[in-house]
Amino acid sequence: MGGMVYEARVVQASASFDGTIGYGGNSPQIYLGVLASLNNKFVGTPEPWYNIHKLRISVTIRDSSQNVLNPQESTKYTIGYNMWDSPYSSATDQDYASEFQDLVKYFTDLELGLVIPYPIPDLSSVKLPQQFNGVAKDTSSIWAQWATYPDSLFQAQSFPYSDPYHSIKLLVQPNFPKPDVYSISVSVVGERGSCDIGLILGPTTKPYVCSADETLSSSYSFNYVYEADAGVDGDASNSLPKDGGTPRSILHGSYTGFFYGTDTADVYSFSASAGEKIVFSVTPPTSADFSLTIYDPSQN
Repeated sequence: MGGMVYEARVVQASASFDGTIGYGGNSPQIYLGVLASLNNKFVGTPEPWYNIHKLRISVTIRDSSQNVLNPQESTKYTIGYNMWDSPYSSATDQDYASEFQDLVKYFTDLELGLVIPYPIPDLSSVKLPQQFNGVAKDTSSIWAQWATYPDSLFQAQSFPYSDPYHSIKLLVQPNFPKPDVYSISVSVVGERGSCDIGLILGPTTKPYVCSADETLSSSYSFNYVYEADAGVDGDASNSLPKDGGTPRSILHGSYTGFFYGTDTADVYSFSASAGEKIVFSVTPPTSADFSLTIYDPSQN
């Protein structure tokens, strides 16, 4: 197999990223993609058993206490999911196949040992092809899998069967039960397989015993901080209006917020009349040390 690339992309109206940590509101759309490519040796060999015959993405979500969010839970929270694969054997191939040309060129240059002055192309712009029914879940994980083998030796013998690349994309959309720091753990697997020819050959038989001749696998993780500061989805403003911030307006009452990583400030606005007495009480966690600063209407 020539190689495998993978990436994650988070889409949420109020989300932002700082390295491997995302901050934002609930129900983020988490796109997980993997693309595997054959090297020139296998692409140029007209044998139906030299194929990328399996791709798999698995994802597990845990809260800050390392409790696994059960994808089969439906009363306290839900986790939506969907899957696509490409190339897809339909008339819509040409609608999106060109989106992968940069990735194929990347693999080709890498195989030839050329100096590559550009980063791995971004999968986030790939158009979504037709849905492929290969996604499932259990009590700890959601996984998407694409797998295929030649249907008939005679059917595939007349042309090089091997696709130079194949990819799958998994969309996971968790509805988190509470504001917290959630870890998203992802594993990806790609397989190139061969098939041994059986003794009985016929146009309607499948004379193969197929197995993985080569497997590439990897795993990675990142954190997503779900915030609902002062009861509003997402993070409160981190700065005053004079510094570009848009503080949320609050009334008399009790509010909760969330700090983590680089998110170290929440700014709110409120109205008060001249001579009115204002009382604040801040209750930080025992492991934190917070301070409160009050600004006048001129932001002094």
